[in-house]
Amino acid sequence: MIALASSLVLAFSSAGPRAPRMCVAPASPARHPPPLAVGPRAAKFDQLIAESQVLEATELLAAGGVDLTRGRARALLDAACARSFAQMQRRPPSAAADAAADAAQAAMLDEQQEQQQRQLQLVYDSLRREGALRGYGSVSSISLLPAADVREVSTEEQLRLTGLPTASFAPRTGSSAADLVAGAGSALLISVVSDQLGLDVRLSIGVVFLAFVLDRILLRGAVLESATRLLKPGYAATVRKHEAGHFLVAYLLGCPIEACLLDVWSAARDNRFAGAAGTVFFDPELGKALAQGSITREIIDRYSVVVMAGIAAEAATNGKAEGGQADELALIQLLGSLGGGKSWDLPRVRNQARWAASQALLLLREHNVAYQALCDALSRGEGVGACIAAIEDGLDEQFGRNGELPAQLRARKLVKKDAGEEKAPRTESGMQGPGSDALDARRQEIDDRLKAINERLAREEHTWT
Repeated sequence: MIALASSLVLAFSSAGPRAPRMCVAPASPARHPPPLAVGPRAAKFDQLIAESQVLEATELLAAGGVDLTRGRARALLDAACARSFAQMQRRPPSAAADAAADAAQAAMLDEQQEQQQRQLQLVYDSLRREGALRGYGSVSSISLLPAADVREVSTEEQLRLTGLPTASFAPRTGSSAADLVAGAGSALLISVVSDQLGLDVRLSIGVVFLAFVLDRILLRGAVLESATRLLKPGYAATVRKHEAGHFLVAYLLGCPIEACLLDVWSAARDNRFAGAAGTVFFDPELGKALAQGSITREIIDRYSVVVMAGIAAEAATNGKAEGGQADELALIQLLGSLGGGKSWDLPRVRNQARWAASQALLLLREHNVAYQALCDALSRGEGVGACIAAIEDGLDEQFGRNGELPAQLRARKLVKKDAGEEKAPRTESGMQGPGSDALDARRQEIDDRLKAINERLAREEHTWT
């Protein structure tokens, strides 16, 4: 499910009718110690990470002289996420006596969270500049999505784009046959146990119902979620695939990942989650837009693709989405709140959902090696840093260490088209290695031209309050 508040943290639901939300209690930096340092600056960098001095380590990295191995990048990410986690857990409950004081306290906490998010974004941006996070923000614009030229997605068009019918992207509503059988079996078990103990069956049902309510209130459904995963072996794998979809698509679209939790009991202890699992990230541009009271189509589209990515992942891997009702609801609520509720009618919302789910599925397919590597890392209980390292390893394996990523190839073609150049023949070798000065200049030229294109498109698109 998604919590879209002034904090701008998005916590996405995982699969299943109970919509468990998945987060990651970020791993301690000590869990994956960086390799032994070679020079004094690298040794200082390792020491700062061990002491959770994230900002100082980031500044030292920017100053140069640090051998930034993948292990060090992973350790810095984990330290930043652990710091963010600790700050969120220290947020005190509101105890203000009046509305004004309560609002002041809320504003202070929001400012603290905004500062924490800026620090985390600084870490991601720094690692990207150093070349450690090649995939982060590679889809820097909606114009670089796999089928960006398609805006109207009917059910027929969705089938053409994805090879899957629209029904595959529709989360299951109601109870499945297995759920009904399990419910009937539970009722029979309660009846038999009550008879054996000489208890009134109505009293037994009341006790069970009370336990269910307490589990939801005190443990955020952890007991029921654990029982569900025990009785349905495939359910945990579906949750993992669902959340990996949110994680990878958010990463590719340049949204810093703060946490991703699959463990039920860890989620129950995490103040950022109201459910049993979830993924937490934030969109810096969305935060600015909400603060200014207006939001552009580019931001809406990015949000839509990420929020529908869990459903798309299930459809891609299982052929059918089991969960994601809360994801759909979050998208509907956001779109319905724009323009006083008059800008997005139901047919337009449905088109946006089909468009976003199709784009997310195509992204996952063209980065399938990185997606599988991420799923494997989540199955091992890895933290955010190790999960991102797995994504980057998958990108290297699929596209080569110096090869173009799909969005980079589309960016180059878009710039050529905009500049009116002749269409160059496509080669298999892609771009050269990063050691070429000419290549660096060409990449900078592409980035500048792409930025100009995006700015022009932003002026042409609608903006909502």
